[in-house]
Amino acid sequence: MDGTVTDQQGAVVPGALVVVSQPATGQTFRVTADEKGYWALPSLQTGTYKVAITHPGFKAATNANVVIDAGVPATVNITLELGATTDTVEVTAGAVMVQTDNATVSSTLQGRQINDLPFTSHNATELIASQPGTQNSDCLLYTSRCV
Repeated sequence: MDGTVTDQQGAVVPGALVVVSQPATGQTFRVTADEKGYWALPSLQTGTYKVAITHPGFKAATNANVVIDAGVPATVNITLELGATTDTVEVTAGAVMVQTDNATVSSTLQGRQINDLPFTSHNATELIASQPGTQNSDCLLYTSRCV
């Protein structure tokens, strides 16, 4: 799950506190938005989550219906309104789901993400072969010979 925190003018809100909780398990995760207003909590289990965002000088914002499905990234972009932190804005829409009209799975990886993977070779072919939906053709990965 990830997202961006902005104000009503569209400017990013760095340093916003994002609290993600899963009422079914009682788990709570905290993260702070970076200088671009971006925050991320990778590898959350499937389920329904509540996202609460606060920052001094803004009303708190919550979204209590963010559903994480296996293999489908959830993006929760929230706009904070100016006001006292005791005021709360309740967001009723769920997270934006990617590719909701078909079963296509895709993602974009940065070079640093590939280097951080637990593969000893850091070979892109090995990474591709480990993705959902790929099939092993019983050929060796690094040669043109088939077994």
